[in-house]
Amino acid sequence: MRFISFSVLFLTAQAATSVATDASEQDLKQEDEAWYSRMVQEVNSLTPPPTPPPTPPPTRPPTPNPTPSPTPSPTSCTFLIEECPFLCWEENEDIRPQTCASIGRNDCNTLPFPNFCPNCCPDECVSPDRDREGCDPSPAPSSPGGLASNPPSSEPSDCGDVIQECPIDECFLPRNDPSRPLDCTDPSVGRPDCDVLPFPNNLGCPACCPFECSPDNPMFTPSPDGSPPNCSPTIMPTREPSSQPSQCGEVIEQCPIDECFLPYGDSSRPLDCTDPQVNRPDCDVLPFPQNIGCPACCPFECRPDNPMFTPSPDGSPPICSPTVMPTREPSSQPSECADVLEECPYDTCFLPFDDPSRPQNCDIVAPACDVLPTPAGCPVCCPAECRPDNPMFTPSPDGSPPVCSPTMMPSPQPSAGSNEPPECGLIVDLETECKYSCLFDECVERPFKMEFRYTGGGCAGTSFKRCPVRDPDPTPDLPNPDPCNCTKEELPCEDWSATISCQDFTAGGELCNSIDDFCDDPNISLPDDCGPPASDVTHTVFIEAFGGTELYFQGPVAVNSTWVARTDGDEVEADTTIFTYELTNGGKGRLMQQVVMDSSCSNELFLTDQFGSQELVEFDAICDVACNDPTCFEVIEDGATFGRRRVSLFLENVASLNLALASDAPASTVEIVDALGIITDADFSGPNEFFNFTGAAGLIIPPPATLDSSGLRVAFDRTYTVGAIVDGFLASDPTIPCQDASQANLKCEKVRVLECDCPPCNGGDPKTPKKAITLPSYDA
Repeated sequence: MRFISFSVLFLTAQAATSVATDASEQDLKQEDEAWYSRMVQEVNSLTPPPTPPPTPPPTRPPTPNPTPSPTPSPTSCTFLIEECPFLCWEENEDIRPQTCASIGRNDCNTLPFPNFCPNCCPDECVSPDRDREGCDPSPAPSSPGGLASNPPSSEPSDCGDVIQECPIDECFLPRNDPSRPLDCTDPSVGRPDCDVLPFPNNLGCPACCPFECSPDNPMFTPSPDGSPPNCSPTIMPTREPSSQPSQCGEVIEQCPIDECFLPYGDSSRPLDCTDPQVNRPDCDVLPFPQNIGCPACCPFECRPDNPMFTPSPDGSPPICSPTVMPTREPSSQPSECADVLEECPYDTCFLPFDDPSRPQNCDIVAPACDVLPTPAGCPVCCPAECRPDNPMFTPSPDGSPPVCSPTMMPSPQPSAGSNEPPECGLIVDLETECKYSCLFDECVERPFKMEFRYTGGGCAGTSFKRCPVRDPDPTPDLPNPDPCNCTKEELPCEDWSATISCQDFTAGGELCNSIDDFCDDPNISLPDDCGPPASDVTHTVFIEAFGGTELYFQGPVAVNSTWVARTDGDEVEADTTIFTYELTNGGKGRLMQQVVMDSSCSNELFLTDQFGSQELVEFDAICDVACNDPTCFEVIEDGATFGRRRVSLFLENVASLNLALASDAPASTVEIVDALGIITDADFSGPNEFFNFTGAAGLIIPPPATLDSSGLRVAFDRTYTVGAIVDGFLASDPTIPCQDASQANLKCEKVRVLECDCPPCNGGDPKTPKKAITLPSYDA
């Protein structure tokens, strides 16, 4: 039986599940049954496809055909309450915004309220004869003085809703507890628009407590007749373990960091969330909060002296067996045989110690990973229980069979047996290649499209890196500077283009920083509200980009995500202006940063150039297609055919992934069902990306065949691990599944000149133009 690593076996859910089901129906040997069973369990634990869908826009999109005035039939009250901007319900005219018509924004005088509009009220939201009949007044958040009403509505949220939707668990602590946040309606907070559940995520609400998130919420107090409250107090978070603390399984699963269970004296154990150096009592709960910026710290229940991990006074075992807890040495009650076989991260850990393909032990490479289950993010290593001399795999002293039959262990060769199914003979070999020009990041023609990554932060983040000039020059035969053999250095301010500018503004609209300011004084002291928030603060902004009077882009952008500026013409203007605004409920808020960049190639435009909070990561230009220009491709986009040169941190169509299929059992013909692949960063720093090899379904092997993949984008400076798994069945007996897998590394090689169809490349006589190809679009 071929060795297949778990890192490859978990590639696909659908194909592997069907194969495992078929395998379970056959009279396979124990080894294969265990192998397929483990593969299915691993596959079933997969998360959905690796790239999550983009976060929906923070406000409802405008209707396709917005009407400038209310419809003849007034909108129903329920619809008004849901769709009207929050403050339009206020009776206090000093607080209620002006009508959209009065400020000349008839395009905003419609419902649903468009997300690009300023803070104003459509007529239907302020009309005195608006239909309110049949609506419980409790949904309307208005009250005297313009603040949200404090008494609970006649139909308060359900217990489960309150527990789940309250933004901060500490809101349930006693009001005199110093770690309890202030109420949203507290005068020092002054955010009645945040005093609702679900807690708004797109209004920039601070850490405050909505009214229903309070310790004196009636649903948490006993009824007058003495009956228990609607919500049991055990549901409420406490800083000390409740009388009914979290279940053993919940603690093990929900503790954010496995190292929290290490001894207090272990230097690799993180600090407690309540430690004075951390001082984050709001993070001292389970489940561990995910949306309030908690650091790497240990909640109270995630500690080595948790009573559930210690034996009872009568000597009975603890609530949680020590084998469940991560330990640096095998416990006295080792894991069950099935647990070891299923949870060991790599099958090759069971190979002999002198086998060169066996990974190193975790206690040498990463002691914190020397546990089962293996924590996420560990390097390739073998925990102590995953070894060939584990006692459970050796016969007992009395000669009885071992706890785990050796046939259940993966072995390099299949064990002997008289009832083995026919050999499929399927052989899969993954071949990888990636080359890119060392001039890949330089602008050749002025682009028509530019892709930026919004990184957050102020103008002080502006940065340009270039290859230094050799002086003296020991290699005059090479270009100077030489982009193929240089280490880029930070370009000093005095060498920046004079057309570049960046300005940061405070919440009051005052200029607080600029390129001139921080170039003159890199240590300049800035107010807290100067410019956009930093990259490590989760937030979303509203960005507009212009070339002259042409709008290149407009919309909300989350920090560390990309956006595309594109002209309707053949090239952008020489200067591009980017405005970064605060995102509000109405769309564009106050201006935080304004950047002017040189978007022509006359002053050198390179990838990773950073203009304030905007990093250039890709640009496309129109070029003349010729067979001696290997980086200009004739492409078909949106029905138009043209030559395109893509300069990108994500290389396209330079990574070759070929999957060779063959058979070493010529008498057995295999029909292929599918061939799936996965590519991931070798250091696990990025998400997994799944892909298909084209032309696999229905392919008959033999004869040998080669499949390829297309449309993959890989970063030029990263190393990847690529895996492929091929499923099929014997053509003579479709009930017999066939499967094989392969794994390889992919690292792009930098070359001075890319191969082309008619050398000399990038020069000479361009003979036959290259054939047009249709490429996937990444503009969305």
